[in-house]
Amino acid sequence: MKKHVVCLTKAYNWGDTLTWLRYYDQLGYTIHLIDNESEFDSSTWFKDRPQHTYEKIEGWPDQWRLFSNILTENKYGFNKGDLVAFIDDDEYLWYYLDYWKMVESKDPQYKNKYYEPMEDYLVKQMKKQTDMGVPGCVLVPQILMSSSELIKGRDESSYIDSNYYRRTDTSSQGKAIVLYDPEYTYDFTVKVGEESGHVPVIYKESFDPSVYADTVEHAKRLSLVNGEGISETTYGDVDYNACLRLYHYHIKSENDWDKKINRGSAAVDHQWYASDVRANKYFGGYNIPDFTMLETKKLMGI
Repeated sequence: MKKHVVCLTKAYNWGDTLTWLRYYDQLGYTIHLIDNESEFDSSTWFKDRPQHTYEKIEGWPDQWRLFSNILTENKYGFNKGDLVAFIDDDEYLWYYLDYWKMVESKDPQYKNKYYEPMEDYLVKQMKKQTDMGVPGCVLVPQILMSSSELIKGRDESSYIDSNYYRRTDTSSQGKAIVLYDPEYTYDFTVKVGEESGHVPVIYKESFDPSVYADTVEHAKRLSLVNGEGISETTYGDVDYNACLRLYHYHIKSENDWDKKINRGSAAVDHQWYASDVRANKYFGGYNIPDFTMLETKKLMGI
């Protein structure tokens, strides 16, 4: 079993991207980076790392259709039972026992303890789904990170270094980790209500997608959240003490937000965020210090 991370990026800060690449590389993920006209060339990082893949694409990428095709056409040669996560370049999947394994390497008192790999943890969770005949899919709700007060700009260092406050949302949108099975079709494009993307609709039978989207009993996103509840949307309850978390650096600085607006959306063919960061739905409310990722970054030496 392998764990893969797929990322579509249109980046502008090499320090951010390098930290992101080093993080997932050190944790044993196979990285599939799709570069949508970033402001720098990150392809050189991949030259001596054949286990990862790099691809450059131009124009509007139609993100949800792109992700659907990656799974359904098995673009990266996934094997049945592989874990595949779709993560942005400002998001970090953090696993509690990975962290303590790093602590162990620095502190002798933690030597010889057993740490369950994330793969084993997730497969055990997904077994609840597969035993019911439901394809394995986990939703990891985002923990939204920023600074306590809006930063105007920042240098080339990683945004992790300057954004270590979180909100206190009880529910948030998340990202999917799927247990790959070639018998299924994966469709991120299906729209149910106002929602599409983030979590695929997974099915076996062939159908006309336009009909399927109108068939409520079929068009369901079924994902496991925090090892317990099932979500039928792209949202889930946030557990700030969960073993598996997703840290999302939504607002990094005012200058970063301007870059985000100017580069456009990868998911829709128009920019739907407000140009003024202060008008954003998730502006403000970052008042809880959370040094988890900052400490992890230091432990990893990235």
